[in-house]
Amino acid sequence: MSTQRIAVIGAGHLGKIHLRRLKATADCEVVAMAEPMAEVRQAIEAEFSVATVEDYRQLLGRVDAVIIATPTSNHLESALWCLENGIHCFVEKPLVRSARHADLLIHVARRRNLVLQVGHVERFSPTWQAAQPLIQTPYYIEATRTSGYTGRSTDIGVVFDLMIHDLDLILNCIDSNVVEISATGRCVLGHTEDVAEARLGFENGAIACVKASRISRHPQRKMTIESDFQSIELDFAAATVDCVRTSQDLVDGTSCAEEMAPEARRNINAELFTRWLPHESIAVQAGNAIDAEQADFLHAIKHSVAPKVSGEDARKAISVAERILDTIAASTELRKHTREESELPAIIPAAHRFGKRKAS
Repeated sequence: MSTQRIAVIGAGHLGKIHLRRLKATADCEVVAMAEPMAEVRQAIEAEFSVATVEDYRQLLGRVDAVIIATPTSNHLESALWCLENGIHCFVEKPLVRSARHADLLIHVARRRNLVLQVGHVERFSPTWQAAQPLIQTPYYIEATRTSGYTGRSTDIGVVFDLMIHDLDLILNCIDSNVVEISATGRCVLGHTEDVAEARLGFENGAIACVKASRISRHPQRKMTIESDFQSIELDFAAATVDCVRTSQDLVDGTSCAEEMAPEARRNINAELFTRWLPHESIAVQAGNAIDAEQADFLHAIKHSVAPKVSGEDARKAISVAERILDTIAASTELRKHTREESELPAIIPAAHRFGKRKAS
């Protein structure tokens, strides 16, 4: 079948974006959007001129594939039903909220010989694609992903909402197991964490430090990747990639700042990012990451190949995210216990030390 019949499940922010991009491609036939709220269905039909259904199960026999863009809490049920009924699935990130549930979906997709792709969209961003040829064996990665409060994805905390993007990228370029995690986080606006920081230690000695916030005054999507002889700085929001390399003289050991005469050493800074640590700005090609991930999904279905971001890839990030949340929970309990202890007076009042003064 050359043209895939496809539907979108969930008419929220991402669901509408997916629907709009799908309607602009000739590689598929958009059959419908599934959305339980009647007023939202009416708005979708008017804006996009596409049929809607109240229940995704009404799509049975009408579609070959779906894009699931519902709240994360609904992913497992809808994806499992679709896979069991022979429908290829693209599921927005995070795939599900536990590695155990991810294993179930992966198992069913394999058994039914279906594509299970996950919407880790940064893998398809022009910025990440531009950096790929430069990435060597990283020994340190630092990632910061912050935003203001959007009111979306409130059924999950910031680890599964934002940090999961960077966890996927980090695990994609550090080919080693995570053996140590330290993490902290706090809930501010609700019952799930709004701020989180984690330090990951890998079996091969690499380190990754990740920070995420959805209550920040300063939105950022940045990553630095350090290898032995170069540093790559990515700004996903600005779509820039900068690479600073170590000059061959320094690599070979034929030059050493500490062995230079004082006058020569004082002049190093003027040539620091030209002669000694040459800097290069890498061209980032224009492109739409959602278009690219949708095209990869349709290609995987058509040619019976694995997508770039498989269920197995998503499972790795989910497993690390779960461990981070467990560590945050333990850290929070420790802080709470310490705080309760610190509430005791540092200096015991005299009345308690010597007994209450007798009435005269």
